[in-house]
Order: sequence, then structure tokens, then C-alpha cells
Amino acid sequence: MQFVALVTCVLIGWVEKVSFVELEVLESAKKFKSKKLVSVMLRFVCIVCLVIIIVTPFVTDI
Repeated sequence: MQFVALVTCVLIGWVEKVSFVELEVLESAKKFKSKKLVSVMLRFVCIVCLVIIIVTPFVTDI
């Protein structure tokens, strides 16, 4: 399940771009003030956190 989340972050952050998320948010809201924050989170922060979550069980077994 974590691997799917990682792939989703990579696809939305780097392949599809955040404009896809912006369009979805604008359908239900009038403004999207945190576009830059969402972009940084999807491109960098979420990916690093998910890699740590995926690698941790393997490192603790050593």
C-alpha cells in the first residue's frame, strides 16, 4: 500500500503536474491558496516520508 502511495506521489508531482490537483480543487472551492505548498509536498516531502516508511522495516531487521 505504501508503494502505491509513492507511485501516486511521483505520478501526480512529476508526470501529471500539480495542475491536475488544482483543477480538482477548483471544482469544489473558489480559491486554491496553497498551490505552492501542495506542489512541494507532492514533489519532495511526501516522497521522502514514504521512502522512509518503506525502508524502515528492512533496516530494523539488520
